[in-house]
Amino acid sequence: MAFLLLYVCASYAQTASFTVIQNTKCVPSTATFTNTSIGNIIAVDWDFGDNTTHYTQVSPSPQHPYDNPGTYTITLIVTFAGNIKDTATQTIDVYIKPAFTFYATDDSICAGEGIQFSPVIIQSNGTRSFFWDFGDGLSSTQVAPFHYYTNNVTKRYNVSLTVVDTNGCDSIVSFTDYIAVGRTPQADFTTIDTFFCVGKNNALVHFTNTSADVDSNTYIWHFGDNSMSYAKSPTHTYAVGNQSASYDVTLIARSPYGCADTVTYKNKIRIDSFKPTITVSDTIFCYVPASVLLMGMDKGATYTWNIDSNNYISTNKGITYDYFDRGEKTIYLTATSADGCVGYDTIPIHIYELDSASIQVDLTGCFPNFEFTFTNTTQYLYDEDFGLENVLWMFGDKDTLQGNRVKRHYDHYISCLRPVLTSATAASRPGLLFRESNNRAAAAICRPLNYAGRADRCGSADHCQASAADFRPVRKMPYGRI
Repeated sequence: MAFLLLYVCASYAQTASFTVIQNTKCVPSTATFTNTSIGNIIAVDWDFGDNTTHYTQVSPSPQHPYDNPGTYTITLIVTFAGNIKDTATQTIDVYIKPAFTFYATDDSICAGEGIQFSPVIIQSNGTRSFFWDFGDGLSSTQVAPFHYYTNNVTKRYNVSLTVVDTNGCDSIVSFTDYIAVGRTPQADFTTIDTFFCVGKNNALVHFTNTSADVDSNTYIWHFGDNSMSYAKSPTHTYAVGNQSASYDVTLIARSPYGCADTVTYKNKIRIDSFKPTITVSDTIFCYVPASVLLMGMDKGATYTWNIDSNNYISTNKGITYDYFDRGEKTIYLTATSADGCVGYDTIPIHIYELDSASIQVDLTGCFPNFEFTFTNTTQYLYDEDFGLENVLWMFGDKDTLQGNRVKRHYDHYISCLRPVLTSATAASRPGLLFRESNNRAAAAICRPLNYAGRADRCGSADHCQASAADFRPVRKMPYGRI
């Protein structure tokens, strides 16, 4: 019995292949290759496409650097058992990085000032983004930004710019200590004496410099009167004349780095006169005793009132003085302000004699519809008539007439008519003291006509018995301030 052994030889495909991973597609780029060939590998030959030495080690898989931009074809030739060969190829791209620089319009500024930054692109595959770092904690993504350095310190700042192109390649350019920023001194000052009185001696003012880092700066003072000083905290004398004046004061402070700051106070020094502010209860009186309330309104001022040759001193609480005789009076005021300035004023007081009001009535007829003529014949003791020439007549039956001489008729007899002579603007209050718009007024009241017959009406006769004496006006003086 014989056995027949049958050997079947099975063949399988042996294939070359590989993968590639680039750490970056931008120069310098390093590619890592991995051999993924299938079969019994005997030998390998790597050609990296850049005319460099081939790599022939089976293991480990190679890494290869690319220092120049371009498109590279990588070829792998694998030799398998039985001297069978297979080839695999791939291409990779390596891009150039952006090449550029930048500049600033200035490299030395003062705190609070700004600088314009601009890029200069030398080479790039299109720019996609910009990122500026100004070194002070601030940044910008603008192409050409304008940046303010606001930190008020003396310091040099590093500045960098990163540019990314359309291939995703980026480059960074940095300049160390590129921008020098100097501190700004922040000028300021104070002074205690700022107000002086006209007529006083010359005004001596001491200025206290309160600028930041006051001892390390230089200064220029302008006092507003065409005078100046370079002292740190000067004393200046202002001439005081007989006219009011005010002066602006300016201080310019300059740091050792040439940075300056200016402060100006408008009307810092004032030279002025003092005009007292007072109130008076009234200046026109008809009767005695006439009581006058005088009050000063200036805070901190002292008032000396000279009344009838006597001095009365008060603050802003005021005083009251009583006059017991009539005539024209004058109160003299000397006031001293809280700043020591002296001011003066006079207050006229008028205490009048009473004069008698007078009217005239035409009594040539006394019957219904007779037209009476009323005439204002008041004689005034003073030049001022207080508006009485512009009078309004009220006849007791709600009718009124205006004028110094008026005519009026009555439809029937009524007892106790009261013609009233009063100011034209005060007709609603007959018999009282009325005020005009200029604070003056007067009134005269006529007593009732006496008619024949019963007291409440006229008799059957068609006439009445009356005389001018039956119209006895009562005169009341005006009051109020002139």
